[in-house]
Amino acid sequence: MPWRMVFCLLPLLAGCGAKVTQEELDSLQEEVIALHHQGKYPEAVVVAQKSVELAGQINKKGSCELADQQLMLGSCLMYAGSLDEAEVVFLGALAAYQASGKSSIGTGKTLSDLGTLYSLKKDFVKSENAFVASFSEFEKLGKVSTQQNIETVAGFGAMLIMKGDLDKADEVLRLVLKACREEPGLRVRLHIATLNNIGEVAFLREDWKLAAKYYQQGLDMAEAELPEDQPLVASLKKNIGNAQAKLR
Repeated sequence: MPWRMVFCLLPLLAGCGAKVTQEELDSLQEEVIALHHQGKYPEAVVVAQKSVELAGQINKKGSCELADQQLMLGSCLMYAGSLDEAEVVFLGALAAYQASGKSSIGTGKTLSDLGTLYSLKKDFVKSENAFVASFSEFEKLGKVSTQQNIETVAGFGAMLIMKGDLDKADEVLRLVLKACREEPGLRVRLHIATLNNIGEVAFLREDWKLAAKYYQQGLDMAEAELPEDQPLVASLKKNIGNAQAKLR
């Protein structure tokens, strides 16, 4: 399976409440990220729900600050498999961002996450529309959104794999890989996930040798950069085993 998304949380906006409350929100956010990276999605949902509740106490309903927390919760719900609930949360966050009347990273990221969610639901028309809308939003923001825009392209590539459009997926993912190699500021998880997904394209094309090559490159980087308990490490090891089995 393609590694669908690199988890990315938005930085909380300053001045949204008392200092102690901001510290509490920051602490919860860090806990959610840690749980998500460990693949503990149900536990991440519980903590993210607490974060939304706390943010709701200090921010008015429909505020962008509250939407930041809803976006985090939606991502956790999606990876926990609660797709319908995640969709409701994402749409609520999107409405809040759009109501501000300004282009924002939050809007683009929510649209990107909706693209991933709809691909999981096999609704590829909605998925592609959401990704295209996300690209448009990030283009309005320019250089500040480079990281998020490339992550959206990576998500679009993963959707194309699920859709079965392997030629286009390969083209898109190689553009992401090129960006990962040329932009040192990009997250290493994005680089690793992209290597895995290019390997997935090769595997589906029955090019087992090429698939094993990209899976191994991803695993080498993952073992050098990530803790051993990360789900991406286990996924790459499994994929290498599958490719090697085909070569026998």
